[in-house]
Amino acid sequence: MFNFVKKIYHYYKFYSGPYSSWKIASLKSEGYGSKKILSRVRKSTHITKRSREKFEIDSLIFSKPLRNNKLEKILKNILKKKSKINVIDFGGSLGSTFYRYKSIFKKKNKIKWSIIEQKSFVKIGRKEFENSQLNFFYNLNEFKKKNKNIKIDIFLLSILIQYIKDFKTIIKKIIHINPDYIVILKTPFTFKIKNKIFIEKVPENIYGISYPSWIFSKNSFINLFVNYKVIYNKIVKPWIYSIYFHDIFLKKND
Repeated sequence: MFNFVKKIYHYYKFYSGPYSSWKIASLKSEGYGSKKILSRVRKSTHITKRSREKFEIDSLIFSKPLRNNKLEKILKNILKKKSKINVIDFGGSLGSTFYRYKSIFKKKNKIKWSIIEQKSFVKIGRKEFENSQLNFFYNLNEFKKKNKNIKIDIFLLSILIQYIKDFKTIIKKIIHINPDYIVILKTPFTFKIKNKIFIEKVPENIYGISYPSWIFSKNSFINLFVNYKVIYNKIVKPWIYSIYFHDIFLKKND
């Protein structure tokens, strides 16, 4: 009973809605482009960059990398077979995930970790964090123009796709890139038939802002990834009433 009440409490604490349109939800929230986010993430990423023992997630600093075991296993398996690995990290901030997994890459391996982000993040990323392994791009079109004929091993969607209004267009572009794996982390789903639009309220100890968010119908969402099959599907925290966060890994059909 206590856990059930706790889930309902978290539901109202972190979400409001549903709303009838993305426009209405946008007007009632601050938006993902808030300067608060970039300022805090920038400071935390500089700490991560300088340290081998500190790692950033959502601007918070941790003493452990807090890796996803399944993603780590796939990266290591690819590195056993190839001397070069290409990762697109869509919405990868200033390198949060890159720094958490960087230590598993041996020097002999050539790594290209490409982050697609908002304009403000890309400007800071290129100026302060870009190197021979880590690169930043404004959109997928820019990436493709500068990286013709590059085979993408992993396309990473880490806690992001739910914040994009026209998410179906992005998914079509991902499929066109034809990565071997598509990794979707900590994404909210419902078992209902239709997608719903909510406002997500981020706690003060992280950003303290709010922005529109899809809560996806799980089956209809997965069906968008044509020619891919689900190889891993796990419900993860946070556990919230009627909203289920999933890690979903898809692999290109042979």
